[in-house]
Amino acid sequence: MDQLAAQRIMEAELLWRVRTAAPEPETRLLHKLLRRQQSGTLTQPERNKLQALLDAREERAAQRLQDLAQLSKLRSIPVRKLMLQLGISPVVSP
Repeated sequence: MDQLAAQRIMEAELLWRVRTAAPEPETRLLHKLLRRQQSGTLTQPERNKLQALLDAREERAAQRLQDLAQLSKLRSIPVRKLMLQLGISPVVSP
């Protein structure tokens, strides 16, 4: 396989990973558990599940940043420019 083809395959894989969101059932469960936490009705097993979901989300977000950085390097453009091209808005810190 030549270098250009390998680069295209890598770009496609990175794009797929960057654009892949968390599964909808996981997102619904996360929101349900967050609402229960806010209302003070969260059980200990639910707390454990909530923490596991939040940890998984954090890992996914870190991987997404690494994928964006790698893709921007492959394309020789800054990450912010790549994010604009992909329609990704940076998260603003409070």
